[in-house]
Amino acid sequence: MAGALLYNAFRREGGIVAGDAFNSVLTKGLGLPIDDEDLNYNDYPQDGEVGHIAQHGLDLYSTMLQADNPTAKFTQAMGLLEFLAEPTDFIQFKEVAKIVSRYVAKDAAEYERLKERFFELTGKRDPLTKAFTGYRTRIIHIGDRLERIVPELEKRTALLKELDGYIRSVLDHMIEHSTWGFEEYKDLRAQMRPFDSN
Repeated sequence: MAGALLYNAFRREGGIVAGDAFNSVLTKGLGLPIDDEDLNYNDYPQDGEVGHIAQHGLDLYSTMLQADNPTAKFTQAMGLLEFLAEPTDFIQFKEVAKIVSRYVAKDAAEYERLKERFFELTGKRDPLTKAFTGYRTRIIHIGDRLERIVPELEKRTALLKELDGYIRSVLDHMIEHSTWGFEEYKDLRAQMRPFDSN
């Protein structure tokens, strides 16, 4: 079931609207009108190159949210971060980490911590055994599952929320600049380097 609690402060009355939840098919409407004045179009991607990238990113984000298991959500989240960092070419994930960290970090220490965190989530190896400990490598290349790597539900949920925060930071910034061309946007993004020593 999906539902919403609505409250009209002027009338001092509320109500619950609920119905069957379907991921991607509108099966029935409840007659709730949405007027154009209720929508803030600045919250949606506009019709520029960056807007088209952001719109595709939102489509991928929707697919990620609808994935039916944590492993699929994790791999789709990592793929989405790769796409948002470089939608026109392949780059190594250590470069993705540098780009995404620029959107999130508030200082040099946090920037370095985020780069190390992305390394933990991707291709890190145990220094003694040389076995891969990076989640992405273990899942994609070794066939492991997130549920085995992080068996505690609370920790898996926290991890997916962490990735969601990174994705939202990038998407929000892209939507804010969605009328721009991508090369112009890349120039702006290149200036977001106060913490990058490389």
